[in-house]
Formats: sequence, C-alpha cells, structure tokens
Amino acid sequence: MTKNKRTDPHPLPRYLRRSDLAAMLGGISRDHIAELIEAGVLPKPIKLSARTKLFDLAEVQAALARAAASP
Repeated sequence: MTKNKRTDPHPLPRYLRRSDLAAMLGGISRDHIAELIEAGVLPKPIKLSARTKLFDLAEVQAALARAAASP
C-alpha cells in the first residue's frame, strides 16, 4: 500500500515571534536582533498590532543564507 503524500505547490508561510527567532539564532538578545535588522542582515518584522511583530521564516532563512555567502 502506498501512502498519499500531499505536495502543495503553495505552502503556507511560517512566521516566528522575536523570541523564536532569538532561539533559532542561538539565544541572541532582542537588542542584537534589532541591530541585525538595522544593519540590513535580517528582514524587518511584519507588524500585526502594536505589540505583535512576526518574522517570515522564509525571508529570515534567505537573509541568513545571503549573509553566510557574503565575504
């Protein structure tokens, strides 16, 4: 019997809270995340409300790949 694997050509974007992003980056501080955004290393977060900001995981991964590839 074969299992049906669903392959979605348009996967839903995944979003991270600042704390999840910090954990993903080895536990860096909120201030360091702000510095990386200011320097253009990380993308700006999406502002959902006055207190809620989310980062698009795909954008973060692409930014980190660019940063790793640059000399």
